[in-house]
This record gives sequence, structure tokens and C-alpha cells, in this order.
Amino acid sequence: MFVYIPIDGLFYIGLALIALISYPIAHLVMRIGKTVNGAFYALVAVSLGLFFWLVIWFDEAARQRDMGTIPVVFNFAFAVLLYATFVALSYFVLRAVYRRTQVNR
Repeated sequence: MFVYIPIDGLFYIGLALIALISYPIAHLVMRIGKTVNGAFYALVAVSLGLFFWLVIWFDEAARQRDMGTIPVVFNFAFAVLLYATFVALSYFVLRAVYRRTQVNR
């Protein structure tokens, strides 16, 4: 049984996968390097690289499917808003986890 998922749906699934890939890497960097800033920079580097790759993929897929300009622009704008929210929340979560692990030592 085949389920059709629209291209913009795959785009948002890709955004969720970026979060699921980049946060554990940042957490690992925090545990090894013992700094929040290093973990945050690792998170931004990995997630930004994957985000740009996803945007390029979505642009090509939208062109092949003849998606209009306005839906593509709205999807890009909403994706940037979601990405900025993810980065901000990740910073606060990483900082809280770092403080909690420092208290337990």
C-alpha cells in the first residue's frame, strides 16, 4: 500500500529529521567537550548544513512538480521560522542540561 505524501510534507519531515540528527550530535559534543557553547556551535553547524541541503532539495523538487511560487515562498518562510525556533530552544535546553549535569557532580 502506497501513501502519497506531498513534497511540502516531506520538507517538514526533513526538518524534523534535521532536529533528530543534530541535537544528539550536539549533546555528544557537550559531554565530550564539557562546554555548552561548543555543543551549540556544533548544533548550528550540523543543522545549518542539513537545512541548506534540504532547501536546495525542496527547491528542485518543487520545480519538477510545478509548484507555484507563492507556496514555495511560504514554505521557505515557515521553515526559517521553525529553524530559528529550534535553534533558540536547543540553546536553552543544552544550557539546562549542562547546568543539571554540573550540579550532579
